[in-house]
Amino acid sequence: MSSIGFIGLGTMGYPMALNLATKMPKVMLYVNDDILITIVPEGSHVRQVYLDEMNGVIAANLNNKILIDCSTIDTETSAHVAAEIRTQDQTASFYDAPISGGSLGAENATLTFMVGCSELDASWPTLDKLLGLMGTSIFACGAPTLGLTAKLSNNYCSALIALATAEAMNIGMKAGMDPRVLATIFSKSTAQSTICDKWCPVPGVVPTAPSSHGYKGGFKVQLMKKDFTLAMAAANLVEAKTYLGGVGLGVYSAAAEDPKCRDLDSRVVFRFIGGNEHWAESTHSSGQLSHYIIDDFTDPWKKSDVVLIQHGFGRTVHHWYHWVPALARRYVVIRRDLRGHGLSTCPKATDNYDYSLETILAEIIDMLDQLRIDKVHFLGESTSGMLGEALAVRFPHRLHSLVICSSPTHLPPPALEFFAFGHADWPTACRKLGSRGWAEVLSKEPGTGPTADLGYKAWWLREIAKSSGEGLAGYAEFLSRLDARPFLKGIKIPVLILAPNDSAVMTVEAMEDVARQIEGSILQVVRAQGHEIYVTGADECQEAVLEFWASLK
Repeated sequence: MSSIGFIGLGTMGYPMALNLATKMPKVMLYVNDDILITIVPEGSHVRQVYLDEMNGVIAANLNNKILIDCSTIDTETSAHVAAEIRTQDQTASFYDAPISGGSLGAENATLTFMVGCSELDASWPTLDKLLGLMGTSIFACGAPTLGLTAKLSNNYCSALIALATAEAMNIGMKAGMDPRVLATIFSKSTAQSTICDKWCPVPGVVPTAPSSHGYKGGFKVQLMKKDFTLAMAAANLVEAKTYLGGVGLGVYSAAAEDPKCRDLDSRVVFRFIGGNEHWAESTHSSGQLSHYIIDDFTDPWKKSDVVLIQHGFGRTVHHWYHWVPALARRYVVIRRDLRGHGLSTCPKATDNYDYSLETILAEIIDMLDQLRIDKVHFLGESTSGMLGEALAVRFPHRLHSLVICSSPTHLPPPALEFFAFGHADWPTACRKLGSRGWAEVLSKEPGTGPTADLGYKAWWLREIAKSSGEGLAGYAEFLSRLDARPFLKGIKIPVLILAPNDSAVMTVEAMEDVARQIEGSILQVVRAQGHEIYVTGADECQEAVLEFWASLK
């Protein structure tokens, strides 16, 4: 394979081409090559790319060329293009090779390719090797257009399974079942499916699924409608009966036109049928919602302690993802979004929300009450350590212990000025810069950035950007007034203090002073970069926390 051309650098095509460029330096993104790969949205685009007399592939030298079309289109168009190519040059070969695996599969080179040829085809060894650079499962489906037949049949089935899963989960949830329990039952029973295991339509069941991120990413509902329509056309072409097809297509067609669903992942049909997306949220008397994620890999026949992790300012529940494997085998782990952060609601001016310590603490306790949890080990990071200190005094009967990580007791004027970044005040900076803009400025300050890993930093910023600037501004106003110093000497529960040695916000001396005021507390200095030692010093922090909790038993 001396050179490869690639046409179609969209959501799927770009990461596919990137994998080829990484693994085969001679990839060229134009047509005059030995092998051409195309992936475009519709059949009309395939016709234009290949059959345009002036600029199409057919106008080029086709001698011994291998042409691979990864688009998902109708079988009739594919057959027509193949016939036209063969008429133009008998030595050229055209293959339909649609893909499955979504954008994540394209990025991770784990796609499934369904190729319209036999394993006896002379080009099969080349196709298998080439496509294997972008995928892990390469299938020879037997003959031209059968790759598309396989893909359309797969998506027809996948769409119906997603809809059935959404409906079944909705039935169970309306009857009072925890969707995580129901999904686990499905995974061990005859209802098991990849859709439920990895792409569950219910938010919060599978943390990595698009549904858990506002249905962003994944496979757009309009594309599922398109593929479903093509599958129905293929069925009609061969006179195959489809009892469920008409109803299923009707649902996806309507969802594709619904403003609440359009442009979102196709599993948004759970929203379309009226499923409860907010089951993993507590609704408080204030009218606000608190979003949380529960991770529980403990032995189900044993009663395990519960850990409540409360992230610091600007961050979300997902910033603590790497702590779950370390903790959740021994403890039930709850990660909660702060007010105005992540998926927890942001109070509007018309809500008359009382942004006070009493309200914030009451919402935490209310969440525990709704979950029927009596006591937790509270882990508060950065400014959320102040919440933990207040809880330890106001609600000592609800805490087994307290861990504070890089936590100030208050934010003095220099700190507030630092966070304002030249604006009138900290809340104004959040409003004018927006959440992402504020975090970008913060990350450039010494002793604040999460890590030197550019990939992590990009993700860190994207995650912070999920909160609104107004959400952060409201919470910044609350923190600007908060002072936990009066609580310190009243704390009587076990306390572990994790102190950073390289923070722009906290000093070791300040944490030592906190330790002196909390009787019996344990201080551990974590030698790691920056303020967010739960990331940069994760192993040391986790080891210290687990040893601390184990000592309490």
